[in-house]
Amino acid sequence: MSIDDGYWLERWMREFDIKSVADYRRATQSPTVVKALYQIIPYHDEQWSQVPSLGPYGVMAGRTLDLSGSFHPPCLNCFRNELKLLLSRTAHYFQHIAVGGPIVDAVARGLEARSPDVRARTIRELQDHVALLLYIDEIGARDKIRFVTKPATYCQSCYRNYAREAGITIYDDEQQSADVIAKIIETSKFSTVRNRAGNWTAKITGPMVTDHVLVSEYGRTRPTRAYMAREVFDSITVPAVQDYITAKHYTLPIVDMSEFAWMKTIRGERSSSAESVALEVELPGINGIGLREFLQMQQEDEASYLKFQTAVRTAVREAIKRHESRSPNEIARAVVEEYVKPEIADIEQKMRSATRSLSKKVGISAVVGTTATSIGLMGAMPLVVTAGVGVVAASLTQVYKYFDDKATVESSDMYFLWKAGRVKHDPTEVYRDEI
Repeated sequence: MSIDDGYWLERWMREFDIKSVADYRRATQSPTVVKALYQIIPYHDEQWSQVPSLGPYGVMAGRTLDLSGSFHPPCLNCFRNELKLLLSRTAHYFQHIAVGGPIVDAVARGLEARSPDVRARTIRELQDHVALLLYIDEIGARDKIRFVTKPATYCQSCYRNYAREAGITIYDDEQQSADVIAKIIETSKFSTVRNRAGNWTAKITGPMVTDHVLVSEYGRTRPTRAYMAREVFDSITVPAVQDYITAKHYTLPIVDMSEFAWMKTIRGERSSSAESVALEVELPGINGIGLREFLQMQQEDEASYLKFQTAVRTAVREAIKRHESRSPNEIARAVVEEYVKPEIADIEQKMRSATRSLSKKVGISAVVGTTATSIGLMGAMPLVVTAGVGVVAASLTQVYKYFDDKATVESSDMYFLWKAGRVKHDPTEVYRDEI
């Protein structure tokens, strides 16, 4: 049983024993199974109770990273990319991440639609969410992810009030909104295509929407640029307000990929809370490692990982005290420059020194990569034995010293990060689920 036992899609998968995409395809051929899926969706329910506890180090993914498919069509590779971005920005400080998953209103409307094509498309799009859940389980990331429902049933007046509270004042100012919409029209590329059903589909790209392709389907009347630009504006701004409402309710910080050009979701300058600083920290050595490998390292050396997290949290708090007048981004850079990089350099120096000393005294060319292995040392032993008893004693002394030095390195706060930065990858691999 998963940790997140209340997640509606997972409960449905468990009820019908869906353990692969092929199982999902077979199951959704049955109207009874699809009806059960519709009935389990928390549509118009009291939705705040759906999230389990996130503990003291929880963070909520904003709409561009929350595995909902809000800003791209449902796609397993896109979801994987969101997941690795989430972990790369949170793994050093946060314990659990709240994500949205499929938007319940959209899934419910799709399943209850009269059109067989709409129902079939909804089931087809949900398949990638099922595939994502299976992938998360497979790579061992499930205990880090918490699925939450982000309520969307608010009136226009409520949205405007929350937008003001979140600092998204542009949503509440008609003139500012009109200026942004005009700028979207001016700087964006619009393309419309009529599908086989006779409905128009639009694709919109441009700098105002950070080069995302926003796809919408309209009726049989071709939409105007002004209409599409307004929809783009609402489709980006409203979810940002929903994120703010949800994060406020659960008292969670928000991690997102980027802010759109016309919005600032925080009033004025962001206060330098530990969470806001942690979200700006970019650690050397993490971005190149594969997602599976990174999670496996955490599981195999949990003590080093937890020690690393604790050290980063302490460094963040101390940096805030020293640089309290600076922005979160500036303090985050100070954490890396004043604490992380010196610790990594110290580990490097100790390992090089220990390796050099062992090589000279024992008379071997020792090469130490991610970790020293017994195989490498055993390969050197025949040379030691043939050199005579006196050399053996001296050599073993150096070997013992090497292991003492290595043990000291492994007890370092940044040892986990140092080790992660030395995992090698095959650059010819076509697809990598790298962090």
